[in-house]
Amino acid sequence: MLKLRLITKKDCNKCKYYMKVLDKFAMQYENYDADDPLHQKQLDEWKVINMPVLQIINESNSVLFQFPPGQPGINTIKLKMQSLLL
Repeated sequence: MLKLRLITKKDCNKCKYYMKVLDKFAMQYENYDADDPLHQKQLDEWKVINMPVLQIINESNSVLFQFPPGQPGINTIKLKMQSLLL
């Protein structure tokens, strides 16, 4: 089973907007708080600087695909998830 992880910051207006878009289309995701100092090492490993960043992860939380910073479209997300399942 694949899941979505959305990496956001509290002061990021694009992040807030994108969360509303995902919610509107009933796209379930887990939010990863980039403001948490305990997450900085992981963000560095993922090379995440700008927000929002959407990742497709598996059951063990391994990143299978990371979209570039921004707001990928819902159809783009669904197609990428389908391709990873093949």
